[in-house]
Order: sequence, then structure tokens, then C-alpha cells
Amino acid sequence: MRVRSNRRKHGIAYHDGHFVAVGGAGIARSDDGGVNWATVLTYPSTNSPISIAYGNKWVAVGGATSSPEIGYSDDDGATWYPASNFSCFGAARILFIIYSERDDRFIAGSSNGEIGYSTNGITWSPLASNVFGTGSAVNDIAYGGGRYVAVGDGGETACSIDGTTWTVLDQDPGAFSAYDPIASITYNGSRFVAAGRYGTICYMDFLP
Repeated sequence: MRVRSNRRKHGIAYHDGHFVAVGGAGIARSDDGGVNWATVLTYPSTNSPISIAYGNKWVAVGGATSSPEIGYSDDDGATWYPASNFSCFGAARILFIIYSERDDRFIAGSSNGEIGYSTNGITWSPLASNVFGTGSAVNDIAYGGGRYVAVGDGGETACSIDGTTWTVLDQDPGAFSAYDPIASITYNGSRFVAAGRYGTICYMDFLP
């Protein structure tokens, strides 16, 4: 069944029978497999979150252009509270969040290139900066095959073993260009697949 909404949704995650989606209308939750949805009205900000992940709790991120915001929920997305310390992102919007089961921590990145981590979703510490150059955004990160892979605005990709030290990868001429920002990346167990903002989709089977 298709669920219609007049507001855009940017991210969705699942845990223990609950879907939670975030976007233009704030946060919505489904407890019946995604058939019926209810808007959650308690998110602690007027700016809607744009990415969400579940680890030991639900954590959503976003904010305005120069103001990062992080909220968390301990009750399956029904009630939300503001995180207390995330100055490591500076004055920039947070673009994504993931949960790393290997390292048992949340990882998030901002539009000014700062990457931070948290073990509880509330207090955040710096992890890496300027992966793609000073002030260049890190749009998404995925983990697989023992490595993290990050993607950026200029069609760049980079890999890291620990999330702290990054190596920018050479691009195939037929892949993304400097004019095609890579919006997201995921891992399916054998390869990474990334999607560009203007419709390009590319894959990577191995890393250096």
C-alpha cells in the first residue's frame, strides 16, 4: 500500500517492529509494517530532521544551514529529546547519520566536512575533518568489508579502516564527475552502490 503525504521524507529506519521516517513534516512512525503512519509532534526543533538511525536508541539529525541539530528517542520514536553536546560539527547542518555495529557507535557528518561519533547518541566527539578538502561536505558513509566509504559533493569517494584516517579514491572516468554530487551510498554484503544527485548510480566491488 502506498502512503501518501504532501511533505517530502528524507530518511527512514527500522527496528523491532517500528518504522520511523524523517523529513519535511517532521517525524512519522508506523507500528504495523509501514501500512499506517502517525506524525510524531514532539521533535525538539522547528527544523525537520533529514536522516535517522537506530543503535541503542533512535537518533535523528539535521538542522538549518548554519545550525546543526540532533534529537534522540528512547521509546521507539514516540518521544524525542535534544542531544546535549555536538559542538564537534561546528556551525553546519548535519547531513547523515549511521550506526556502526562493528564499533558500536553512531557516526554523523556535516555540510562543512566534519565527522563525529557518539556511543549513546547524546554526547558527540570529533572523528575526522576535511575528508574531501577544507569545508567540503561529506554526504553519506556506509560500512562494509572491513572499511568505511564516504561520498561527497564533487563526485568524490574515500575509504577508511577506523573512520579517522581517510584515503581519497581514484575515480573511474565513467563514474561520478565533479559536477555530480554523490548523495548516498550503501553496502549489500559484496559491493558498495552509490547514487548521485542527478541520477547517476555506480558500484564498487573492491577497495585498495
